[in-house]
Amino acid sequence: MFRRLQTRGLPGDTRPDPSLLFWDLRLDDDLGTWSLELQAWASGAWRTPEQADWLRAHGLPVPPPDGSVALSAADLDRMMALLAPVSTVSWAAMEAHAEAVRLQQHGQAAEALEAVQKLMGLAPAWPDARLLHVTMLIQQARDADAAEVALADLPADLLGPAQLRTLRQSIALLRDDWPAYAAEVRATIDEGDTSWWHFEVLGLSLWAAEDLSGALGALNEGLAHHPDHRDLELRRVEVLDALGRVSEAITELDRLLGTDPSHAKTWALRGWVVRKTAPTEAAERYEQALVHNPEEPVARVGRGLQRLEQGDVHGARADLEPFARCGWAAAWDAWCLFSAGQGEHPVMDDSHDHDHNHP
Repeated sequence: MFRRLQTRGLPGDTRPDPSLLFWDLRLDDDLGTWSLELQAWASGAWRTPEQADWLRAHGLPVPPPDGSVALSAADLDRMMALLAPVSTVSWAAMEAHAEAVRLQQHGQAAEALEAVQKLMGLAPAWPDARLLHVTMLIQQARDADAAEVALADLPADLLGPAQLRTLRQSIALLRDDWPAYAAEVRATIDEGDTSWWHFEVLGLSLWAAEDLSGALGALNEGLAHHPDHRDLELRRVEVLDALGRVSEAITELDRLLGTDPSHAKTWALRGWVVRKTAPTEAAERYEQALVHNPEEPVARVGRGLQRLEQGDVHGARADLEPFARCGWAAAWDAWCLFSAGQGEHPVMDDSHDHDHNHP
């Protein structure tokens, strides 16, 4: 466990703008004791930190420039009490921050929210506390409006553009605001990050926003940057299918199968695009996909939907159950119908993303 105490100078420093000092404290979990380290490396050499004389004058242990020194509980308490007037953050606030994070990591959402409220009472101006407050409002409270207000209130230089976009994307997800989500991804690409997955995410978010033309354009742009990228090519096929341009989708899938006849998802999509017009052919394509990958999601769900229509409830259950909460609307809707027919009553949870896409 690590704590970094910051102070503006040392107690009694009368300079108009004291330097910022760091006091690094680490807990030995086995012994239950804290050790102190001071930053003492500068210009390629070890130096004596300016805190050393102050510690020595107060009868406190002094760490060597290249190491640490153990503190007794009494030493730690006395050091913190002496430094309190110049500390930028209190020890109590650091402990409250650590407790809120611990509760969050253990899935104790209500308790984590209480802890972060206590933290904000202890250190309302501490940037770390304010940032944690924003993430808790998003992840635990799922309160988009409050999170947006808290995010806007953060110091302008606290987060970089990418971090800000990530938080704004999270808020957009809470609101199911896919155009806003897509705008953040677009900004990432426009700033020069042209990784293939950004184009995929942009295409999917525009699809979720019901902008299929925009989704196709994003995937075409991605393929211009990453020619022959199979993931982008298959997403493009899915969008073509959603647009009703089935013949183009089939032509593209046949081309892709010509380059790699063992690619399971390509076979699965070859079946999916003809599921309504040629169900027998679709079933054959699903089986070809499952030869190459018995767990291929598109093939399993496609076959499961067919089995459900044919009254094969056991086969349908085996295929659909693993994907009931995968984020694919067709699988979820089919699972609801299937479960209702079996006397079960599934409940949609808040974390389910009811999106239009394949897994």
